[in-house]
Amino acid sequence: MRNQTFNRLKIERNLFVNEPSDDINAYPVNDDLFTWHFTIRGVDETEFEGGYYHGIMKLPLNYPYEPPSIAFLNASGRFETNVDVCLSVTRYHKEEWVPSWTSKFKLF
Repeated sequence: MRNQTFNRLKIERNLFVNEPSDDINAYPVNDDLFTWHFTIRGVDETEFEGGYYHGIMKLPLNYPYEPPSIAFLNASGRFETNVDVCLSVTRYHKEEWVPSWTSKFKLF
């Protein structure tokens, strides 16, 4: 693991600790900085209002130069469970990935 990647992931972990949000939370699984669980609160005034959606984000070894994979672990009515989500911020659209994006930005 490159020092740059490790340091970047520690900084991103600290974003969630030092800047908590009622809308999103994420943390590494068992101190594995490359596998994170996250919870997103459903957006007000949408069909997702009142819901909490749990998922997993897997970061590549050369992060932030390649995007993560993201999958939801509970039903949301929008995405299939346990299937990688196809978004511009995931590995499905590497050409749209911007290395300056943080995990907090990617999830919300």
